[in-house]
This record gives sequence, structure tokens and C-alpha cells, in this order.
Amino acid sequence: SHDYGDGQFDGDITLAGRYPLTLHAQLQIQQLPQLPGLQSQQLTAALTGDFRHLQAELQLNGEQQAAINGHIDLTNAALPYDITVEHGKLHWPLTEPQYAVAGLTLHSNGSLQQQTATISGNFDTPWLSQIDITADVSHKPQQLDIAAFKAWSAAGQLTLQGSLDYANGIKWRAKVGVEELNAAKIALTTDDVTIPESSISGSFNTHGYV
Repeated sequence: SHDYGDGQFDGDITLAGRYPLTLHAQLQIQQLPQLPGLQSQQLTAALTGDFRHLQAELQLNGEQQAAINGHIDLTNAALPYDITVEHGKLHWPLTEPQYAVAGLTLHSNGSLQQQTATISGNFDTPWLSQIDITADVSHKPQQLDIAAFKAWSAAGQLTLQGSLDYANGIKWRAKVGVEELNAAKIALTTDDVTIPESSISGSFNTHGYV
């Protein structure tokens, strides 16, 4: 027990072979001076398996919420992994948040060499709220590929497919589509500019380098 909160830990580990282990932890965070705004959070964590297949299960409850499950191979220098995040409800900054996501789902697998990820959730920003986003992306050394990206909100719908190569400078190619885009719904940081109502639909291709 501490002013910061309470915690319980139990489990065992065998210091031989692939280090099989079973560890459980429960943390009740009351407040952290280093992270003001992170209060009354509960974290439940379990680590099982061994260093060849280390399984982790985490449950975060409170203002910040998420269920996280995954595994990793610590005996392989490439660190192959698989992770799933569900029921994510997060915001930042912790005090007076400007960005938030609800219903976050993320699945990613890969290694240090390459990664793939699918993401979905409902996002709020200072400029536009209630943005539903889905994305399917992959990354390998010096290249990001976007198989599919879709965002829709009161301002309309945006779709994107393409790739970004940053091996030598920055090179990109993309197909962009908009449907019933109404930029007047986007809140600008200045009052000096007024964007008229609009409804724009169409698509275009772009490529280039810098």
C-alpha cells in the first residue's frame, strides 16, 4: 500500500530452461504526481507461459479503459508478437483532454522487421468530433502501406489507399476519395476564416517525392 495506490502481486518463475512463469498483479492507482489526471484507475495483469511464448492479459478500468491480450517470443531476436486491444476508451491529455477515442479495437502482429495492424474506433479532436475511423496498414523497413483507410463524420467521408516510402527522401502514391465533404463542419483554430457550406464528392490520384 502507498499514497499512490494499492497493489497485490503473486506468482512464480522457474529460473531454468525457457523460464516458465505465472505472474498476476492487481493495481489500484489513486493518484500519480508524475501523471496528474490519472486517478482511480484499476489495472489487472497476468503473465503466463515462458520466454518462447509469453502471454499477457491486461484489463484497464476507470476513466481510461482497455482490454489487452497478446503474446511475444523473447527468444527470437526479431521479437515476433501478436496483440489485440478491445473496448478501448482513452483520452489525452489526462487533464482537460483534447483528443479521445471510444470503442477502440486494434489488432497487430509482426516483428521488428515488419508489422501489420487493423484499427477501428470513434475519435474526437479539437477540430471535429465523432469521427468513425477504420484502417488496415502494414509497415516494413522504410515503407508504410495503407491498404484501406476510411473516416466518416458530420463533415463527410474520406477514403485513402496508398504507400509512403522514406528510404531515400519521401516518396508517396495514393488514391484519395471524398463523399459529401462539408469543410464548414470543421472547427478552425482562427475566427478570421469562414468556410462556406459545401458538398463535394470525387476522387483523385497523387504521387510524388521530396
